[in-house]
Amino acid sequence: NNNTSHIIKVVGFSDYVYRDIATMWYDRMTALGYNEHVIIASDEEMADYLATNVTSEKKVIRFEPFFRRKRPHVRLRRVREKMFAMRWRYILEQLQQGVSIILTDVDNIFNQHVNLQEFQNYDVIHAYEIMYPTDVFEQQGFVVCGGMGFYKAS
Repeated sequence: NNNTSHIIKVVGFSDYVYRDIATMWYDRMTALGYNEHVIIASDEEMADYLATNVTSEKKVIRFEPFFRRKRPHVRLRRVREKMFAMRWRYILEQLQQGVSIILTDVDNIFNQHVNLQEFQNYDVIHAYEIMYPTDVFEQQGFVVCGGMGFYKAS
């Protein structure tokens, strides 16, 4: 039934390197009136930073640790592949728990509040990537953007 209310979580993954951008994203989402958003800390440094340096009595940033294993001397493309694999694993776990997910990069700027329950009319929503990675684009004629999407738990 499309009229029933479901749990929807807006998630932005961030490691320690993106800490300032992630906290600005979180503050922006809060200012727009969202309360379903959460930073997924993808390394221990980020989880520690959010737990000790940012969260206080006046300001609370909801976050969940979900770490990837560090591997030395891994090619940059392989690191990106691991990062996206971690995102998909997290999304799958959430969907299996009945939580729908809006996945966004923390450098995506939201300009207005949207009723997230309106997304429940769809099973999946993807943004298109332009042409990267090019080998995938050449093979299938389109590329789904890994930085913005909606996935409905059903």
